[in-house]
Amino acid sequence: MIYITTWGDPSGWGEATYKKENGSEVKSFSTISTYDNASKIVIITLDSVLTPQKQQNQNPKKDNVANSCARKIASDYPTWVNNVKDYVKCIAEKGKEGIPISVIVIPAIGKISDFYYGKITLNIGSLPSYLYTQIVEALLVHSLYNELKDSNEEIVLDTTYGINYLPTITFHVLYNLTSLLGLKLKVINYIPTIFQKEYSFAEILRKGEGYFDLNQIKEKKSEPNEGKADIGKRIFIRSLKYNAPLLTLKICQNTVGDSKDYYNEFVNSVKISDKNEIIIQKKLDPNSAWIDVIYDYVCNKIKDYKNTKEGIEKIGNEIFSKFSSIAPSIISWELNSIYSIAIKENKLNIGEEKKYSEIAEKYKEEENSNMEEMRRHLKYFINCPELFKEYIKVERVDDKTLHNIVIKYKEEENSNMEEMRRHFIAHAGLLKDYIKIKRIGDKTLSLDYDESAIKGLKNILDLKNEDLEKILYNKK
Repeated sequence: MIYITTWGDPSGWGEATYKKENGSEVKSFSTISTYDNASKIVIITLDSVLTPQKQQNQNPKKDNVANSCARKIASDYPTWVNNVKDYVKCIAEKGKEGIPISVIVIPAIGKISDFYYGKITLNIGSLPSYLYTQIVEALLVHSLYNELKDSNEEIVLDTTYGINYLPTITFHVLYNLTSLLGLKLKVINYIPTIFQKEYSFAEILRKGEGYFDLNQIKEKKSEPNEGKADIGKRIFIRSLKYNAPLLTLKICQNTVGDSKDYYNEFVNSVKISDKNEIIIQKKLDPNSAWIDVIYDYVCNKIKDYKNTKEGIEKIGNEIFSKFSSIAPSIISWELNSIYSIAIKENKLNIGEEKKYSEIAEKYKEEENSNMEEMRRHLKYFINCPELFKEYIKVERVDDKTLHNIVIKYKEEENSNMEEMRRHFIAHAGLLKDYIKIKRIGDKTLSLDYDESAIKGLKNILDLKNEDLEKILYNKK
């Protein structure tokens, strides 16, 4: 098991009795001594632990462990953070020897002792303090992912310590990360039964593998002079949301987007003023951190997969199953339909390549499948005829022109885009007019997007200036 715990200020911790999950007891200054089956311990703490608040009538016996590990404050922030890590690790090792221990240091906020923490400024001056929680989440997403990405063990979050918001944000991040990585999560707490003397184990929550909700991620807008990797990541996250495994695979194969080092970039941007202010000079976006983490995890897993029926189906079972319970079934259904037409019905010879629409049986769309949505749009345009001039050459729209409007409206490329997106998602991105199929063996097919489908794909994915063709076909 990997234990993750949030720590506040350990300088005032004294020895207490901890009743463990199995009923046995241990005397220690922290719960870390109860982690009997830990293969690794990760401690999340604040940069302010080097400047604890002075307590009146403080019992000197309580802080013996902390005093023996004391580290000095530094004049530069990277050294300060390293001193915090050494300090916390020294304390932790006195409670649990022989177990690998990692320390993640995040910024505190407010006045603590003689220091002012978490002052967020940029060139434009002070920034709103709510950005602090975004910074903390982004740092935790990046740091905890790197701690857990190669693990297959159960994760245990100990919420006994930590300033009120820290266990909550950590739980939020871990809940999502364990869903992405396919790990189990257990949340525990040691509840005081005799104040400051005895604490008893309590299990708060136990979670299986779960699903990662992609709807919580907000994508940033495209920016001028954006690199291919950033464009690819934005299209990548939409490919996951739109249930399009072939598109996901193409992006992973044709873009190189190393994960940004959020933590070290942040640490190197923080300054310590001569007024004892810890000044944060960098904003961090947790959405970008999540996209980077998901991209890194998924692409490292599938980038060497082939765009065959078997390869794409494997992506559905291994990756898309993390975001939806029904996605793998939809993907398999579509792939089996393609396989049945191309191979079982022998519509393709070995070495032959055709568009899916050329080999598929013609299907008839129901005439009124989208009339209700069409009527809603038409009602809006009839009431606002000035907005409809680009569609028809009339000054006003009345009932007599309704039929012509419907015909013209149907011809417009974006008239039914929401319906088209639903269609795209429902068919795993493998639409007949978009896919080309090649029979590369007796029972083997490869799939790709036809270059004639680029314009339609851009509309479905709501892409503006991004050069999708370069991403899909690795063109310069």
